[in-house]
Amino acid sequence: MKIEFEKPIVRANLDRITFPQQCPVCGVRSDSVTKITAIPGREQYLRPSWDPRFSPSRRRLAGISELEKKTLMVPVCQDHKYEAEDECRSRILCVVSDGTLMAVALFAVFNITNDLSLSRMTGFWAYASMGLFALSLGLTYFVFRPHPIERAVRIVGFDNGFQYVWLEIEKEEYRDAFLEENKIHAELISWIMKA
Repeated sequence: MKIEFEKPIVRANLDRITFPQQCPVCGVRSDSVTKITAIPGREQYLRPSWDPRFSPSRRRLAGISELEKKTLMVPVCQDHKYEAEDECRSRILCVVSDGTLMAVALFAVFNITNDLSLSRMTGFWAYASMGLFALSLGLTYFVFRPHPIERAVRIVGFDNGFQYVWLEIEKEEYRDAFLEENKIHAELISWIMKA
């Protein structure tokens, strides 16, 4: 099956990849690095500790071998530095509050329909709880959306041997600088054949 891309993507050798010393989001000179860990064909967990492969003792007890993973060190400015561990707490809080508020909102909907069928006035709490649930869903969307660095350099996929990575780079200037930095080990492609 042939997959075509709207914008050309970069195919780069994982072992020899180097990034330009500028931030991919804003283009200023980089003074820090952020890690993008690439693990093909593996689900992402909300918290790293929930992953059975997280600790060596749990891997040994479950008889699970560690998957091959590569870490890309992307130079960024201080404003766009991103640590995945920083957001675990807010994501878990959003999931828990969404579940709780969904149950309360469902109870409120039942209460509203009951009050309407009995021609009674519905209490303010029912409408407030539904509004609070909608606000919580909006906050969850905000917390789970990709960060600017994840939008600027997005991993599209890997080849079968996990030797090459396919990157979608948002800014053309940064993509050109990336290709210049990796003249021998990277190329632009506009389609791939998926087996």
